[in-house]
Amino acid sequence: LLEEPEIHMVLVIFVPPKLGQPLEILESISKIASHYPDKPVLPVIMAEESFYQQIKGREDYLPVFDFPEPAAKTLAKLYRYSTWKEKPSLKPRSIAPEKVKKVEKILKEYKGQGYLPLPESFEILESYEIPVAKWALAQTKEEVLQYAQNIGFPLVLKGILPQITHKSDLGLVITGIPNKESLQKKVDELSQKASSHSKEVLFLIQEEIKGGKEIIFGITQEAKFGPLVMVGMGGKYVEIFQDIRLALPPLGPYESKEMLESLKGYPLLKGARGEEGVNLEKIQEVLEKVSLLAQHEEILEMDINPFMALPKGQKSCAVDIRIRV
Repeated sequence: LLEEPEIHMVLVIFVPPKLGQPLEILESISKIASHYPDKPVLPVIMAEESFYQQIKGREDYLPVFDFPEPAAKTLAKLYRYSTWKEKPSLKPRSIAPEKVKKVEKILKEYKGQGYLPLPESFEILESYEIPVAKWALAQTKEEVLQYAQNIGFPLVLKGILPQITHKSDLGLVITGIPNKESLQKKVDELSQKASSHSKEVLFLIQEEIKGGKEIIFGITQEAKFGPLVMVGMGGKYVEIFQDIRLALPPLGPYESKEMLESLKGYPLLKGARGEEGVNLEKIQEVLEKVSLLAQHEEILEMDINPFMALPKGQKSCAVDIRIRV
């Protein structure tokens, strides 16, 4: 079998009879396999416990499995790894040096202070060419009305409180504001809600992005692996669905594509039940740029949630973010 060019790996299963000598079988398999170092050979020998104690620590023998299932899973992983290595290498995206330095300056300024202020967080995304919904930050009702004219209706109003990250849980996110008159009332409502949590409140005004699918992008730090990049189905139910994938940065086109396609919600992104699919190339692009951001060691945690993914020809963009340094 090993001499056949179309055979790339072999799984050998042996169940010793009562008077059989499993050690002799293992020696024979190991000897033959040594002549084919490029073809993995995994023996499964279902013997008594004394046999496994006898071969323990013997590096001159092949690794032995006591059941077929783990051996088959190991060969499957070897196959996936070999196909990954054979893919043509494509360089990750790059960001202009002056934009990288701008982000480094912001991160170093706030290092160790917890979550970045929202304007600086949006500025980091924009520096890495990750699209953001049009926004403005206001301190007073008058500023809210002024900035709203530039952004346009309908819009979203959010209350920004110190160290409060889940604004929707406190009722501090109001969507679908159609005009100036409605906005005036909503500012008063939001101010009243915020006053029970903090004396300091800022108002974030954003253009409303309608339709599409909600995506989450993220960065986390692991003690053993360092930074990890995350992508998944986003929105306020992200913790419930837990449809996310993690990978080591930086990501190229193949890695980002595979991460998206492995999501359970990928069929929804591609288009299901007559719905138009979202701009998958844009999601891949953002994921690869997030992986570049992950290389800033000051970023301990980052969530872009939600990122509104829309069909091609429409604006896909981030509407909320938090960055911890």
